[in-house]
Amino acid sequence: MDSINIFDLKADCVIGTRPEERQRRQTIALDLTLECDLAAAGHSDDLSDTIDYAAIEEAVFQLVAASQCRLLESLAQQVADLLLADPRVFGCSVRITKCGSLRHAPGVVVVINRRRE
Repeated sequence: MDSINIFDLKADCVIGTRPEERQRRQTIALDLTLECDLAAAGHSDDLSDTIDYAAIEEAVFQLVAASQCRLLESLAQQVADLLLADPRVFGCSVRITKCGSLRHAPGVVVVINRRRE
Protein backbone atom coordinates (compact mmCIF):
# COMPACT_ATOMS: atom_id res chain seq x y z
CA MET A 1 0.00 0.00 0.00
CA ASP A 2 1.16 3.53 -0.75
CA SER A 3 1.40 6.10 1.98
CA ILE A 4 1.80 9.77 2.75
CA ASN A 5 3.87 10.50 5.83
CA ILE A 6 3.93 13.75 7.75
CA PHE A 7 6.52 13.79 10.50
CA ASP A 8 7.45 16.01 13.41
CA LEU A 9 4.33 18.17 13.18
CA LYS A 10 4.52 20.32 16.30
CA ALA A 11 1.54 21.86 18.03
CA ASP A 12 0.86 23.32 21.47
CA CYS A 13 -2.12 22.04 23.42
CA VAL A 14 -3.46 21.37 26.87
CA ILE A 15 -2.77 17.69 27.49
CA GLY A 16 -2.36 15.65 30.64
CA THR A 17 -4.11 14.55 33.79
CA ARG A 18 -2.14 16.37 36.48
CA PRO A 19 -3.48 19.74 37.63
CA GLU A 20 -0.31 21.56 36.61
CA GLU A 21 -0.62 20.12 33.09
CA ARG A 22 -4.12 21.53 32.78
CA GLN A 23 -2.84 25.06 33.48
CA ARG A 24 -0.40 25.41 30.57
CA ARG A 25 0.00 24.48 26.94
CA GLN A 26 2.62 21.86 26.08
CA THR A 27 4.30 21.17 22.77
CA ILE A 28 3.72 17.74 21.30
CA ALA A 29 5.06 16.24 18.07
CA LEU A 30 3.02 14.09 15.72
CA ASP A 31 4.07 11.63 13.05
CA LEU A 32 1.26 10.64 10.70
CA THR A 33 1.03 7.90 8.11
CA LEU A 34 -1.93 7.86 5.75
CA GLU A 35 -2.40 4.64 3.77
CA CYS A 36 -3.85 5.46 0.38
CA ASP A 37 -3.57 4.69 -3.33
CA LEU A 38 -1.20 7.16 -4.98
CA ALA A 39 -1.14 5.54 -8.44
CA ALA A 40 -3.46 8.05 -10.13
CA ALA A 41 -1.48 11.02 -8.82
CA GLY A 42 1.76 9.34 -9.85
CA HIS A 43 0.53 9.17 -13.43
CA SER A 44 -1.33 12.47 -13.65
CA ASP A 45 0.87 14.78 -11.55
CA ASP A 46 -2.41 16.42 -10.48
CA LEU A 47 -3.15 17.41 -6.88
CA SER A 48 -6.82 16.52 -7.31
CA ASP A 49 -5.77 12.86 -7.70
CA THR A 50 -4.17 12.67 -4.27
CA ILE A 51 -4.56 13.82 -0.69
CA ASP A 52 -3.46 17.40 -0.10
CA TYR A 53 -0.96 16.94 2.72
CA ALA A 54 -0.82 20.69 3.37
CA ALA A 55 -4.56 20.61 4.08
CA ILE A 56 -4.09 17.57 6.34
CA GLU A 57 -1.30 19.34 8.22
CA GLU A 58 -3.48 22.39 8.83
CA ALA A 59 -6.54 20.36 9.89
CA VAL A 60 -4.52 18.25 12.35
CA PHE A 61 -2.76 21.34 13.70
CA GLN A 62 -6.09 23.09 14.31
CA LEU A 63 -7.60 20.00 15.98
CA VAL A 64 -4.61 19.56 18.30
CA ALA A 65 -4.35 23.28 19.15
CA ALA A 66 -8.01 23.34 20.18
CA SER A 67 -7.78 20.08 22.12
CA GLN A 68 -8.25 19.79 25.86
CA CYS A 69 -7.68 16.02 26.04
CA ARG A 70 -6.41 14.46 29.21
CA LEU A 71 -4.91 11.40 27.53
CA LEU A 72 -2.57 11.13 24.56
CA GLU A 73 -4.58 8.07 23.54
CA SER A 74 -7.72 10.17 23.23
CA LEU A 75 -5.98 12.85 21.18
CA ALA A 76 -4.45 10.21 18.92
CA GLN A 77 -7.91 8.70 18.33
CA GLN A 78 -9.35 12.12 17.43
CA VAL A 79 -6.54 12.66 14.92
CA ALA A 80 -7.08 9.18 13.45
CA ASP A 81 -10.81 9.88 13.12
CA LEU A 82 -10.00 13.10 11.25
CA LEU A 83 -7.64 11.29 8.87
CA LEU A 84 -10.10 8.46 8.21
CA ALA A 85 -12.87 10.95 7.43
CA ASP A 86 -11.32 11.19 3.96
CA PRO A 87 -12.64 8.15 2.05
CA ARG A 88 -9.34 7.88 0.15
CA VAL A 89 -7.51 7.03 3.39
CA PHE A 90 -7.71 3.27 4.01
CA GLY A 91 -5.74 3.29 7.25
CA CYS A 92 -3.53 5.49 9.35
CA SER A 93 -0.93 5.54 12.04
CA VAL A 94 -0.73 8.37 14.57
CA ARG A 95 2.36 8.71 16.74
CA ILE A 96 2.36 11.43 19.42
CA THR A 97 5.46 12.37 21.41
CA LYS A 98 5.12 14.29 24.65
CA CYS A 99 8.37 15.37 26.27
CA GLY A 100 8.95 16.25 29.89
CA SER A 101 6.09 14.28 31.40
CA LEU A 102 8.17 11.58 33.11
CA ARG A 103 10.76 11.88 35.88
CA HIS A 104 13.26 9.31 34.64
CA ALA A 105 12.79 9.38 30.88
CA PRO A 106 12.83 12.25 28.37
CA GLY A 107 9.26 11.62 27.26
CA VAL A 108 6.52 9.27 26.24
CA VAL A 109 5.21 8.16 22.84
CA VAL A 110 1.76 6.80 22.03
CA VAL A 111 1.17 5.09 18.69
CA ILE A 112 -2.20 3.96 17.36
CA ASN A 113 -2.99 2.25 14.08
CA ARG A 114 -6.49 2.42 12.68
CA ARG A 115 -8.13 1.08 9.52
CA ARG A 116 -11.33 1.98 7.78
CA GLU A 117 -14.14 -0.30 8.90
